[in-house]
Amino acid sequence: FFSSRRRHTRYIGDWSSDVCSSDLSYQAASWTLMHVLQPQRLARIESQAQRSWTVGDVYQLVSQATWEQEPEQDPRRAAIQRAVQTAVLDHFFRLAQDTNASPSIRAQAEYHLAQLGQKIKRVSQATEGTFAERSHRQQALNRIQRYVSRLEGTFRQSPNTELPPGSPIGQ
Repeated sequence: FFSSRRRHTRYIGDWSSDVCSSDLSYQAASWTLMHVLQPQRLARIESQAQRSWTVGDVYQLVSQATWEQEPEQDPRRAAIQRAVQTAVLDHFFRLAQDTNASPSIRAQAEYHLAQLGQKIKRVSQATEGTFAERSHRQQALNRIQRYVSRLEGTFRQSPNTELPPGSPIGQ
């Protein structure tokens, strides 16, 4: 659960300073996203889309709350923000590849990843930021581009349906 990155302190058992806060932030965000972006929950949202929210709305709100926020100025808070953004990206990748999720849910996750990649690219071109922020955005963009390019190269044809034995109807 905890990372190997630990700070040395004078107090034995001082977990508040032993554990890197960005590692805990990633774990907390990951746990939360596991429940928010659960395929079965998203399928229920999709089936009730005409009533209120859509799956796209959920994806957009998660992105707005994480990737579309101004970078934190405090270095410690900025590290936490980047950890949470990474957790969000990881969950979108998992959801896009989850064979237990409906094809529509996976397709929307793939679409949202592509859209997020375009937004990250625009932000990267428009702003400087710290070295850590720039490298974080570049790594996220590279991951999204690799994922999308892999999708383009792997087309899976649906298997042919076998004809049932016997003669066709009407003959």
